[in-house]
Amino acid sequence: MAIDIRQFHQTFFDESQEGLVSMESALLLIEQGLSATQPSAAAATDPEVLNTIFRVVHSIKGGASTFGFGWVADFSHLLETLLDDVRAGSRRVDRHTAGLLLRSVDCLRILLANARSGKPVNAAAIEEVNAELETLHLTPLRAAGSGVAVAGTGGPRAWHIRFLPKPGLFFSGNDPLRVLRELSA
Repeated sequence: MAIDIRQFHQTFFDESQEGLVSMESALLLIEQGLSATQPSAAAATDPEVLNTIFRVVHSIKGGASTFGFGWVADFSHLLETLLDDVRAGSRRVDRHTAGLLLRSVDCLRILLANARSGKPVNAAAIEEVNAELETLHLTPLRAAGSGVAVAGTGGPRAWHIRFLPKPGLFFSGNDPLRVLRELSA
């Protein structure tokens, strides 16, 4: 006897909405700390605040993958990867990043609403934020390479990139092949 997993959709949507409220509150706390007259990175580096945000995105990604909500899963995966960079200390949360993460909450709400209703996704609205997330995530990788100038061209024509994955790379949901595809583009 097969179990119809659609019976769990409502629980997934309800829990995701609750998680997004929690994530948004944590991001607003970070943004508030960054916007103060004496900017403090305390909220932006507080492991509990960062873990709260990460857990929400991770849960949404897992549920969306389970239920076949591809747009939600893909967007969440990219967001989770960026958040993992922040948690690992390879990316600092600044005002731009905090603002982008807040916009990501809005995108997740839209994607979840579309998944719930079965309506098609307005790709243009999501792709803009998605592209910014990808750029932000890949920026440290590009910066880590050293440009090699080719004689007579005045600029870098090739990059030497050292990829040293940590043992837990796959456990965090990262896909090294995706990184290589992005770099080749």
